[in-house]
Amino acid sequence: MKVDRVQSIFERTNEAIQSVVGPFFFALVVYAVARVVMEKATAIHWVFGAVVATLIALLLLWLLLWLNRSLGKKQPSEHPARVMLSMFLLMVLVGAAVCAQASYLFHSKHWATYTAVKDLQLGRFVDYYMWVFIDMIPGIDAWKTLNVRPPLEPVDFLAGLPILLFRIFVVYGVLICFDKWYQNRPGQREKAAGC
Repeated sequence: MKVDRVQSIFERTNEAIQSVVGPFFFALVVYAVARVVMEKATAIHWVFGAVVATLIALLLLWLLLWLNRSLGKKQPSEHPARVMLSMFLLMVLVGAAVCAQASYLFHSKHWATYTAVKDLQLGRFVDYYMWVFIDMIPGIDAWKTLNVRPPLEPVDFLAGLPILLFRIFVVYGVLICFDKWYQNRPGQREKAAGC
């Protein structure tokens, strides 16, 4: 009796860990690979880095459109909440890396101006986009509450353009992931079919 209970607790704990850790791990690995590829490409030549970042951005856009079209055709068990979370995190992390690459390119070519307390390297731009993402969470005001200033600030129009695109991309990703999750909750399809 006690062995069954302990085994049940272990299985539920293991499932919970996989549901949370799996999506984060997958997204972080893809993000790390994309970031390293973009950094290496930029080190060869800035044009090559821009082309690689554009290709990664197009791949990410294609993923978002594929997610929007194809997930409505699948059964709910084929994409549980953890798959939606993984897709969303992947979009946010790779989107941040692509936009950071664009901002860094604009900065390094003196096409855009940013102010920062420390030296502006690619990593600082990635930090900024993660700061923007957390700042976008409504109702929490994490950075204001903790009195954490952004790692950099855009000064002109071109500096703010990748930031605006990132914000739009994140909101669109949230809407798509939530919509697909909501439409495909267990029991939701049966309700829709019965109407």
